[in-house]
This record gives sequence, structure tokens and C-alpha cells, in this order.
Amino acid sequence: VSVADATKDQRFKALEASFAPRSCLLIPLESPRRLVGVLTLARRTVSPFTSLEQALVQIIASQAAISIDNARLHEQQKEQLQEINEQKLELESFNAQIKEISRLKSEFLANMSHELRTPLNAILGFSEILKDNLAGDLTPEQKQDCLENIHTSGKHLLSLVNDVLDLSKIEAGRMDLVYDTFEVATAFAEVRSVIRALT
Repeated sequence: VSVADATKDQRFKALEASFAPRSCLLIPLESPRRLVGVLTLARRTVSPFTSLEQALVQIIASQAAISIDNARLHEQQKEQLQEINEQKLELESFNAQIKEISRLKSEFLANMSHELRTPLNAILGFSEILKDNLAGDLTPEQKQDCLENIHTSGKHLLSLVNDVLDLSKIEAGRMDLVYDTFEVATAFAEVRSVIRALT
């Protein structure tokens, strides 16, 4: 838009004569993608812009529009790269957590297999003593002791299996806590009987 005298154009607000622009030229800042603004030139005197001046300003406006659009695209690209970097860090953190969980599960399985073997060895050991008469003729008291050890180890094995099942329930969020009292001496006696079968 080229305005010869802004003070005589109804599209302009009335300003004091000392501050009012006279001849104006308004060129859109239009990039191939969008309109990004307007370049406005004004003179304090009535001197309309020539077609050559308009053509020069049009070239400047086109370059400015492309530069502004590119700057915005560059800023958007920086923001996207930052988001990608943040997502990458999150993924790395998740991967580290998954690796740690996998390590802990492997460690748990190794420990659990050892824990399961202990009462199983006791059950097998005492049952072989009774079955094959490895210790010679046993007194009724000795036989009763072997049976009690087998029973205790079986209960211990069942308790371990229940613990594994409880862990599964905890992971699924379906664990119910049950508080109970027990005699420490009985617990020690059970542990001693299981360990004694290993020696």
C-alpha cells in the first residue's frame, strides 16, 4: 500500500501535524509459508515512494520475511530437539531401571533356588535314612525325629513357595497383610533341624 499523504487519508488516525507521517509505504512481510508481518516506511514530507523504491523495498521485505520465518523455524527446531533429548534421557533412565530390575530378578531366582534346595535336601536326606535304613536300625524315637524333620522341612518348603506367591501378589497389588505371633524358640528349632540335615 502506497499512501501519498497520510494526513489526508481517512484510514489513518488524526495526529498532531508535527508528529504525523506524510507519505507512507506498507509492504507485507510474506514468506512462502505465511504472512509474518508488515514493513512500514514513512516520510515526514509529502514525497510519494517511486515504483523503483517500492521494488527495492519489496525485495528487502521478501528477504526479511524469509529470515523471520527461518528464525521461527529454527526456534521450533531447537525446541523439538530439546524435547527429543529429554525423551532420550527418559528412555535411558527407563532402560537403566529395566536392566536393574532384570538383574534383581536374576539374583532373586538364584537365591530362591538355593533356598528351595535347602529344605528339599533335608526332606530327601531324612526320607532316605528311613527308606534305605542308612543309619542302621533306628529306635522309635529316632524314627519320630526323622519324620518330624521331614515334616518341618516340608512346612518350610511350603512357606518359601507361599513367599514366592506373595511376591507375585505384591507386584499385582493384591497382597493382604496378616499379622501373627510366633515363638522364637520354635523358629530356631526349625532352622536348626533344616541346617543339621545339610551337615
